[in-house]
Amino acid sequence: MSQIVFDLVYREKGEKKSRQIKIDFVSNYMRREITEYFQAAFEVKSNWNKLNDTASDIAALRIEKKDGYKIEVAALEAEQERITEDILKHNNSGLVDKNVNLLIELLQDNGIKDEKMVDPKFWDKCVEPSQIIEILARALNKDTDKKKVNI
Repeated sequence: MSQIVFDLVYREKGEKKSRQIKIDFVSNYMRREITEYFQAAFEVKSNWNKLNDTASDIAALRIEKKDGYKIEVAALEAEQERITEDILKHNNSGLVDKNVNLLIELLQDNGIKDEKMVDPKFWDKCVEPSQIIEILARALNKDTDKKKVNI
């Protein structure tokens, strides 16, 4: 069983601090949950990109004003509404908070009981989201990075 050591950098009231987090246990349940979280997050990011592309297409059509452009604009605006609904679906499902909840559960599974480390407010106010995502990604891949696969 391998172990990862993550150097967490955070800020409390403007003061930069750090702490090491050691993770040596990631259950199958946690792997499934983290994978589902990343899949949903990827879908949201993909939809944001589509939304931006659609907005650019609409702007270009309005500038060019070719015959029938209003029909194309209406179709793209309908597509924007559908994409927006998909994005909001994930927001309403708790995706925004899921990464912190998964991280706290992972830390508890690894024996971390420090009140600060298991407080969602700490992660929300003091830690950059990219660090939370990196911890989850490294935990997900902790055993696969070094193993050789025999086929």
